[in-house]
Amino acid sequence: MSTRKRGPPPPSEPPPPAKIPSTSQARNRSPRPVYFHINKIQVGEWSQDSSLIEGLKARIYGGADRRLVWELDHIEVGIRKIEIVLDNVCSMQFSFGSNNSTGVMEIELEKPPQFFLETSSDGNKKVDDQPIDDFTKNTSASLYRHHKLFFGNDVLTKIRKTIVGFKRPEWDNVLNRPFPSKPELQFQKDEEHNQGEDDADAAANVDLNAAVQDGV
Repeated sequence: MSTRKRGPPPPSEPPPPAKIPSTSQARNRSPRPVYFHINKIQVGEWSQDSSLIEGLKARIYGGADRRLVWELDHIEVGIRKIEIVLDNVCSMQFSFGSNNSTGVMEIELEKPPQFFLETSSDGNKKVDDQPIDDFTKNTSASLYRHHKLFFGNDVLTKIRKTIVGFKRPEWDNVLNRPFPSKPELQFQKDEEHNQGEDDADAAANVDLNAAVQDGV
């Protein structure tokens, strides 16, 4: 009988290395937004410039929570927000100024956005968004489809690269649509409401003219 000692068993094969997601994949799964400083916002009759009193910031969520948020951080009022879900965006375009001047990001909406005021509780540990009414001049953001945001050219370039880098068909569809996709500058329901008022005024004028002709 052989007394030769057996050596240790061969080591088992190591598990395959974990697959490291690409930067775009990690960004798509991240709930954290990407922030960009806004120089100016313009919607219909309302415009707001960034200042020491009220800073402007854009939040872009590229993962499952696909939305755009314009933040207005006033030193007295607090942080007010205009929030747009991506499904509500008809089209989007970028216009770059010459000689490193201001560039413009334009958004066309299907329906009015939502408005929030950021509030905090529990010693500023918990932050909530409280729904508020449209705070833009003459409720412009509830009437007009187009949002124009002004950035430095370098910032606008980063924004476009960020959105393209999401590699999501939902974002690609928005970027590939013609801008504007619709001729109307205002939301349809408001136009129908205004048209109804015009029709009522026209009918009233007809009745008044008939009454005058009848000598009433």
